[in-house]
Amino acid sequence: MSDDIVHVLTAHLAVEVRTIDDRGSTFDSTAVEGALRLIAHGRRQCGGPFGPALTSLAAGYASLAGQLRMLRGQLGAAMAFYDRGLRWASLCDDTRLKITILCDLNALARLEYDGASAVGHAQVMLGVGRGLSWAECLAHLHLARGFALLGDTEETTRSVARCQAALAQSNRGAAERPDWLAGTRGAVLVEAGIGGALRDAAVVTADRGLAREALIATERSASLAPKQPHPAAVLLGLRLADCHACAGRPEVAESVASSLLAEALAASRATVGHELRGLLTRLAPRWPHVSLPGALSASHWHALLPNETPVRPTPWT
Repeated sequence: MSDDIVHVLTAHLAVEVRTIDDRGSTFDSTAVEGALRLIAHGRRQCGGPFGPALTSLAAGYASLAGQLRMLRGQLGAAMAFYDRGLRWASLCDDTRLKITILCDLNALARLEYDGASAVGHAQVMLGVGRGLSWAECLAHLHLARGFALLGDTEETTRSVARCQAALAQSNRGAAERPDWLAGTRGAVLVEAGIGGALRDAAVVTADRGLAREALIATERSASLAPKQPHPAAVLLGLRLADCHACAGRPEVAESVASSLLAEALAASRATVGHELRGLLTRLAPRWPHVSLPGALSASHWHALLPNETPVRPTPWT
């Protein structure tokens, strides 16, 4: 494998990572997985100066392939890519890649309603990023998301406070942060995660006070997100509606979500589908005829759920 090919593959990965949030419902991972196979083959064949570079590239492509599979709802395939990516990232001792993949593993666990695994991934993240304020910020954020699914309000709120403190410390040492945690993009990610954690805890515990706190954080995040039709904006709009529903204001929730409903129903992102499904469950009496393509209607979901077991909402990824 030549130096030129390595540079081309590196540039291609950077472009793919930058554009993933703008793809709408297009998640064709064929090119990414094809490049990964080429890199993995080259890594087996090549030693010398290309070995470390190819290992790092393999980790990056595996992380992206896993994310694309996860967004399509193919969680088993996503896990396989994440496992390989984490192994390669460990071989080249790339802390940023390890943290990125652990964030995605945490999100995948939450899509499967597995709070214990989400907490486990976040604890590993805390160990990997020890001493790096930006990494500790993300670790505490993902701990909050996991504890929220487990209904542990005390640990959720404690982790949120630690996340905010670590973010403030990270802002004072901005040079060490990855680009995707800097500036407005980082603020949207952190505030959305905090809102998601507090909303998740509110769903599990039926605590309207937590729902109101979740609403404040989600409003802050939504105010910073792109205003044009955008997957993040749709997801945050649905979450904003769900915070109102969890706070006991279903009429406001219905009003907020109405303008997003058509786009959300058409979206193929697993994260948007999960978010919408939770909202539909809570608004089932008001929207009895709305259903997700290929899924049970909201009223059927509502009927199948035990009264004491609320639907756990979806994560931000």
